[in-house]
Amino acid sequence: MATSTNQRLKETFAEAMRRADTPAAPVAVDHGPLAHRRPDKSLFVLGIERIRPDSDQVRTENKSATDAEVKELAESIRAVGLENPLTIRWVQDEDIYELIAGERRFTAAKLAGLREVPVKLIDADDKTVRRLQLHENVHRANLTPLELGHALQKLLDDGEKPQALAVLLCKSTAFVQKALALARQVTDESKDFIADHSERFTSLDLLYDVAQVAPQEQLPMLRQVVELDLTRNEVRERTAPLKKSAKAERGRSRGRKPRERTPVARTWNVPCGATVSVAFAKASAKVHYRLALQQALRLAKKTVP
Repeated sequence: MATSTNQRLKETFAEAMRRADTPAAPVAVDHGPLAHRRPDKSLFVLGIERIRPDSDQVRTENKSATDAEVKELAESIRAVGLENPLTIRWVQDEDIYELIAGERRFTAAKLAGLREVPVKLIDADDKTVRRLQLHENVHRANLTPLELGHALQKLLDDGEKPQALAVLLCKSTAFVQKALALARQVTDESKDFIADHSERFTSLDLLYDVAQVAPQEQLPMLRQVVELDLTRNEVRERTAPLKKSAKAERGRSRGRKPRERTPVARTWNVPCGATVSVAFAKASAKVHYRLALQQALRLAKKTVP
């Protein structure tokens, strides 16, 4: 009997010793700075040399160490540190962390001499990465119209729909279609010129007007914008006839017969020695001669003293 009791005491003592090695369960806190807090394993500090920028980043401009805004950001980081974590993903095959969002902050942090930076790790495929980069750059720091167009085209190639992209950007479908037109219709030579004068070409609507003209007319028009400092309305006026020609040319290239209009005009010699002419672009409009003359007469009474 005594032997059995001693054996149970030994077993109980051994179990107690094993339990001492097990960390105690956290005590629930209802008050103070630790109340309702729990650790986020996706947030941590990482050596900056373990991070590689994404070579296919949506933003292609205004992110180098020589950029004025990046230099200004580096000075801010030296003073107060890097407040917002960089978004990264782990590339298992290469054992490296790839930067998803925050390349300007990453470049500025290196410029400021930081060896470690706060990061947030997410699990994302290439398509999700492009969506995140597009969303951040559009809403935090505006992309150039060309960058936006190329980013949207890549997502479209991945199977996205223009309507879904419009929702992602909180924009209209027409806005998305205009941006896509820049990626598809602007010539490479014109894109290079736009990139060299990116501070002048920040208007999507202006570049969309240029994208509608024939390829050989685009670069001369862009040069006029820079040399004459044309406004968007002036560009629209100058491109209007060129757009019609380009549209007709595209129709012929697709095997379509351009629509012909039969102009109709009539001229009267009135007794006072004057000549009155009325012309319509469509033959079907000739029935409106009388109405046109009546309107012209009312206008003359208002304008002629």
